[in-house]
Amino acid sequence: MWSASNLLRRIGFAVAFGTVWSPASWKGNATTAPAQGCLCGTLADEFRAADAGLVREWVVQVPFDSAAFRLDGVTVGDGLVVAQAGDGSLHAIRADGTVAWSTSIGAAAGHAWPATIGSRLVIVTSESAVHALDRDGGALEWERPTGALTAAAAVQADDWIYAPLQSDRLLRLPVNPLARAGAEQRQPATDGTAATPDGSPSPAESLAPLSIAAGGPIDQAPAPLPNGVLWTTSSSLVALERTPLGWFRHELPETGPPSQASRERLTLAGAPVVRGNSIFIASADAGIARIDLNAPGKPGLRAAWTAALPDRAAAGTLVSGSTVLVSIGPSGFVALAADDGRELWRSDLVGTLVAIAGDRAWILDQVGRLTALDLATGLRRGSACVGCFTLPIVNTASERLLLASPGGLVVSLAAPPVTTATNPDAAAPTRAAAPVSGAEPEPAAEPASEDPDTTPP
Repeated sequence: MWSASNLLRRIGFAVAFGTVWSPASWKGNATTAPAQGCLCGTLADEFRAADAGLVREWVVQVPFDSAAFRLDGVTVGDGLVVAQAGDGSLHAIRADGTVAWSTSIGAAAGHAWPATIGSRLVIVTSESAVHALDRDGGALEWERPTGALTAAAAVQADDWIYAPLQSDRLLRLPVNPLARAGAEQRQPATDGTAATPDGSPSPAESLAPLSIAAGGPIDQAPAPLPNGVLWTTSSSLVALERTPLGWFRHELPETGPPSQASRERLTLAGAPVVRGNSIFIASADAGIARIDLNAPGKPGLRAAWTAALPDRAAAGTLVSGSTVLVSIGPSGFVALAADDGRELWRSDLVGTLVAIAGDRAWILDQVGRLTALDLATGLRRGSACVGCFTLPIVNTASERLLLASPGGLVVSLAAPPVTTATNPDAAAPTRAAAPVSGAEPEPAAEPASEDPDTTPP
């Protein structure tokens, strides 16, 4: 039998070292006791989540001193979640809910922007430096002073790190500063045209830091493109694209002589959302647009469609499949078709759009509840209290709803997986699994018929 002191030590160990709670671990596990009061009645409760059409993937207590500090924020990336605490520590959680690593960049770093997650690095941008951590192990790979105060978080795009500066410039750094020059990067032409007249391979590109004119103040982290990087200023959209012929810079509105494009200036309301070569932008002057990069017959940045909104757009645009959901502040939300911008539905629910999971959009409403809207119709599908999970996490990287408490409890929820029954014997009928309610299962459906002075180097 355990003594009271042993039991307390076990509980303290579990909380301090990031215990992961799964449905199976709730039975007979004394370490789950400290969190039960926080989970009960919220979507973090597996039974309450099931009622809301969600599956609880994992629950993790982030291992930091929650008695002295609070969780500052959580960043969601491809297969990785990074939590930042007030003591300067970072904690990476894998897709299976295990804590991959915990580290700290030190108190000397001062204020830090939200971490960003790349294919190889986790990047932490402090007031005047960029810190690059190994994504898998959390070791500090390198750190570099920026020479000026940073304006937003730096991001990884392909082989480069782009850090916005308050001097209206963008600092470009190599992902691997020790790589052999030219092993991964190629020299872009200084004038934005072909690097060589015959299109032959360009000379090796320098790995030295490069300062790029941003075209104005930057207040959002850049966004990676399939072959480049995108950033926004107070009134324009800029894309830097790498091609076999060199680097090209595209701007919208276009610079140069007055034109129809330059007159239609965009006042951005939030960060753009990138899906492939399509960029969705909500503007504060009551409009939303889809901008395509190098659409067939339309090189550069061109508007595929623009749509008026019933009220000024606010931050909170998410894209799921063929649906674009945008906040219009006190007037609620509007859903539009991603292909042509036609309006699909409106909702008068006011709040912050935090995630889309499956067929539901999740809104943190004005009274502190999480409310689900049907993604196809806009109808309300239920709501739940947030309990201790008062730290909002806006997830644009994956279709998952993440909850976090200031004390460091983080929960991941997803839509139930869609399973497709296979029927190797055409003569034998296949039946779906029985519903949770205990009703008779239904037979499975039959198979259907078949800037000139400072461009990149």
